[in-house]
Amino acid sequence: RKYVTFDEFIDVEASLSSLLLALKSVEQQPLLWKQVMLSTHSALQGSCACILTHTDGSGALDQASEKSLDRYHRNQTEITIAGHLGTEAPEEFSQPQLRMQSLPNLLRRLPHDLAVDIPVSFEDCNSLEIQDFWRLHNWRNDFIHFQIVRWSIEVAGLPGIVQSALQLIEKMVFSQDYHRRNRFDDGNTSALLRMCMCDCDKLEKRS
Repeated sequence: RKYVTFDEFIDVEASLSSLLLALKSVEQQPLLWKQVMLSTHSALQGSCACILTHTDGSGALDQASEKSLDRYHRNQTEITIAGHLGTEAPEEFSQPQLRMQSLPNLLRRLPHDLAVDIPVSFEDCNSLEIQDFWRLHNWRNDFIHFQIVRWSIEVAGLPGIVQSALQLIEKMVFSQDYHRRNRFDDGNTSALLRMCMCDCDKLEKRS
């Protein structure tokens, strides 16, 4: 095959596959904890995108992207109407460059009891679960925007952080609050979630 095709649902599955591989090897190769955290963050952010995105592509984008997409759709509608009426069509806008919202903002947008409010400061986290999500997001940013420094992470708390994310992903996978068809059942997402949770639970008990 010359091409590999992804969409947001397949991307979550790919992130969980990467997470599972890392979890199975992390005790022998502790440096893979970085990959564990990156894959967990990717799976969580991707799941948010899946449940929040509408059929027109809006819902999980940052504010500027949402406005650009709305402007683009309005323009396309005006062009279509002009074509039917035989009137002069407006200038066609190019497809806008879109950017997804950050994980904290995506989590705040989640429907009903799924929503999670991550504060800016760790001191403002009012539960262990919120602390887990805060650490996941901020440590992921540290990994991505790496500075030339030496720093350490206590391994004992990492499985719990991953478990918090996986539990929320599972709720999203089976949620009824989708704005379009939930396509998680088309792949192996549920099975991968169970395997990741099982391996993570084993690591948590041994840590």
